[in-house]
Amino acid sequence: MPAALVVTTHRPTLDFTAGILSRNSIDIITAADANEAIRSLLAVSADVIVVDGLSVDAVALGREARSVSSLAPLVYITSAAEKWSRAAPRLSERDSVVSRPISEREMTAAVQLALGPTDVAMPGRLTIGDLIVDSYAMSVSGPNVTVSLTPTETRLMRCLARAKGEVVPVSALIRLVWGIEPRTGSRDMVRAHVRNLRMKLRRASGQDGLLETLPRQGYRLVSR
Repeated sequence: MPAALVVTTHRPTLDFTAGILSRNSIDIITAADANEAIRSLLAVSADVIVVDGLSVDAVALGREARSVSSLAPLVYITSAAEKWSRAAPRLSERDSVVSRPISEREMTAAVQLALGPTDVAMPGRLTIGDLIVDSYAMSVSGPNVTVSLTPTETRLMRCLARAKGEVVPVSALIRLVWGIEPRTGSRDMVRAHVRNLRMKLRRASGQDGLLETLPRQGYRLVSR
């Protein structure tokens, strides 16, 4: 079972995050400050580190944690008012930022993105039904044909695939795929890329309905 290290002094944030992690079958390790977090990482292995930026210096802790546990992705919790330029940076493609008020869907998507696929033998490749997504070649292959993807489509596909059939909100996609705050990103931008990706999935698989739109909720990748 995967494990998550949650670093916060805010009890409601801990309880809310712990509930989400528990529902996703993830063990929980807690720490109240940066020093305790580093000691925990030296003693146990964490698959994802959730850092509450209102409790600790998320940037500093993120750097220290990455030096101790280089493979553990980071999920930063920050205030909604904090500008992206001042938020803790994404240090890898699996790091993400979640702002208050925390959405369960958004936190779930961020954690699932951090954990990645269960089969990590080839981290650059994901299998969804009959489709193979190759991040290095930026392509999706199916029974019919191999179709090239743009860098943005590749990130979008990986984000949706790692959600494992769960709905990913538009706000989460704007953050995780484009790395910007939702208020500075257009939903039309997301819709346009989803439309193009849906056409390419149809070409590769010969099927419709692999990428679903749920009005006022987000998008979901369906494995058939």
